[in-house]
Amino acid sequence: MYICLAAVKEGFISGWRNLIALDGCFLKGVVKGQILVAIGRDGNNQMYPIAWAIVDKETTETWSWFLEQLSDDLNIGDGLGWSIISDMQKGLIHAINELLPHIEHRMCARHIYARWGKSYPGKDLQIQFWNIARSTSEPEMKKQIEKMKELKGGAKAVEELLDRWPILESRSKPIITMLEDIRQYVMTRIVVKKQYALKWKNSCGPNIVSRIDKERKNSSRWYVEWNGGASHEVFRDDLVQHVREGYVILLACQSCSCGKWNKMGIPCEHALAVISFNGADPENFVADWFKRDIYLKAYSSTINPVKGSEFWQLVMKIPSEIPQVEATPVLNETNIGLRMQSRQRKMARAIQASKGKKQVHTSAQGFVTIIRGAHHGGVIVGRDNPQFNSFITAGQLNALKSRNTNAN
Repeated sequence: MYICLAAVKEGFISGWRNLIALDGCFLKGVVKGQILVAIGRDGNNQMYPIAWAIVDKETTETWSWFLEQLSDDLNIGDGLGWSIISDMQKGLIHAINELLPHIEHRMCARHIYARWGKSYPGKDLQIQFWNIARSTSEPEMKKQIEKMKELKGGAKAVEELLDRWPILESRSKPIITMLEDIRQYVMTRIVVKKQYALKWKNSCGPNIVSRIDKERKNSSRWYVEWNGGASHEVFRDDLVQHVREGYVILLACQSCSCGKWNKMGIPCEHALAVISFNGADPENFVADWFKRDIYLKAYSSTINPVKGSEFWQLVMKIPSEIPQVEATPVLNETNIGLRMQSRQRKMARAIQASKGKKQVHTSAQGFVTIIRGAHHGGVIVGRDNPQFNSFITAGQLNALKSRNTNAN
C-alpha cells in the first residue's frame, strides 16, 4: 500500500530541493511488516514527509516498487539532478542502482557512525569522524582524514571507515488506524508550519538565520581582495602549517571554491567575508528554497478531512485473508515471577555498584538513574516496562534478598 498525498506532493515540487532520504522501520502491531518512508527537507531545514508505504519486508523488489511509485509522482526520471540519502540496506542499494542510475546516492553518516563507532569509541576519533563527514570538498576531506590518522588508533579507524517521525508512535496500531494517524499528522503539520512561517522576522527561517550567524563568527579571520570584476579572493596565513589558505568567491553565482555554499545554499564564512566587504545583506544570497515566500507556497495546499470509517463506501469486496501472526510466549505466574526476580536482582546490583553515581549501566535495563536516598529506601527509576513495574525501592530489594537467602 503506497500513499503520497496530493497536497504534500505539490508542496515538495513547488519549491523544495531535489533531495530525498529513504528509510524503513518495523511495524510493532499484531500484523508484522515494515513501513517505507521518503522524507525531504523544507525551507527551514526540517523534515518534510513525502510518501510512505506498507510492505512485508525490505527487499530489492519492495524498494523497486516504492521507488517506481515515488519517481512517477515526483518526475524523478533516471535521477539526473536528484540526490538520495539512505542507510546501507542492500535491497535499497540494488533498487536505486537499477532504477535511478544517474542519481547522486550517499549513505547516511549516522548509520555509518552507528556501526563504525562501536569499534572506535574514543572521543577524539568520534569528533574527527564528523569533521570528515562535514567536509565539502575533496582537499578538505583528505586533510581531515590525515588528522584522524595522527590520532591513537586513527589509521585503522580510517581504513574501516573508508571501506564501509510520529510514525514510530503509531507502529503498534492496526494498519488502517496507523495510516489514519499519519494522514492526520501530515494534515495538521501543514497548518502548523504555515502559521509558524507567518511569524518569521526575517526573509528566511530561524534555522537558516542561526546558521548564517554561526558562519559569520568565523568570517572575520579572512582577508578579502577584489579583482575589479565579478570575483573576490579571500585568504589567511596558517602560521602552524606555514601555508596561505585561499578561496575564490563568485557572488553572482552564489559559489565558493570551498564547495560549502554550493552544496548548502547558505553563504559560508568565506562568502560572508566578501558580503560584509561589500556591505550587503547575507539573506539576499541565500538559496531560493530557504526564502519565506517559497516556504509558504510549499505549505499552501491543504489535506481535506476524512469522515470516520463507518462512512466509507465499499468499492470492491475482496475476500480477506487472516494475517499471519507470530506466536508470543505464554506468560504464567511462574515465569512472570522468575522474570521479576531476575529484574530485581539486576536492579539490586545496580544499587550496590552506584557508589553515589547518578547513573549506572546494567545489561538488561540500560541506564538506571539512582535517586538520592536509594540505599535507605529511596526510589529507583528504571526504563518503563509494559509488563512490570519500573519503580522499586531499596527496602523492597533488601527484603527480596533476605527472602531468597532464607529459601536457600
